Amino acid sequence: MTENIFFDDYKSFFDDELTINAEQANESNSVLLVVGRVGYDSIEQVIKRGHRAVFSFEQDFEVKVLRVGTSQTFVDVRKVENIQSKYREFIDYSLGSIPDSDENFTHQEINELKEKLTSLQSEFTEHQRISREEAAFAKASFELLIKKLDESSRTSWRQTAYSIVTSIGLSVTPESIDRVINTSRAAIELMGQ
Repeated sequence: MTENIFFDDYKSFFDDELTINAEQANESNSVLLVVGRVGYDSIEQVIKRGHRAVFSFEQDFEVKVLRVGTSQTFVDVRKVENIQSKYREFIDYSLGSIPDSDENFTHQEINELKEKLTSLQSEFTEHQRISREEAAFAKASFELLIKKLDESSRTSWRQTAYSIVTSIGLSVTPESIDRVINTSRAAIELMGQ
């Protein structure tokens, strides 16, 4: 959705789900945006004309600055899929549910995990915020996890999966490193139970 925002004013988007305040920036062809959502601290960022930034509040919002005038800016705002929530969901509900055991997975468990891993791999590698290199790393990592399902015990595979998923999270979400570390810490605590 494309809107104009006058400097020192704001616009609401998605039925008041998101607000954006605009201020003139010190840099030419740039604008200072203050993006907020109820229940979250606002995020400030200077964005140059033609560039975009993603603001994360459980839901991700991409804001692209289309034009910067003397008294207003034109922005395009879109909701984008939140990889971190899928990442946390996989750790919490898939990896966290695998019990410690030296036994291998059953054929049905292998198929279910392969389906989840393939879906998550697709989400990561096709996401618009991830570079080609990050996508290639995520793809290779998920392929290794899928391969290891057939050869590893449940405990061994789960420990490998935690390591790989943490490494993927750190490589593709540097702007959310605190959340990745907290999620990984929670995963390690789950493993210790």
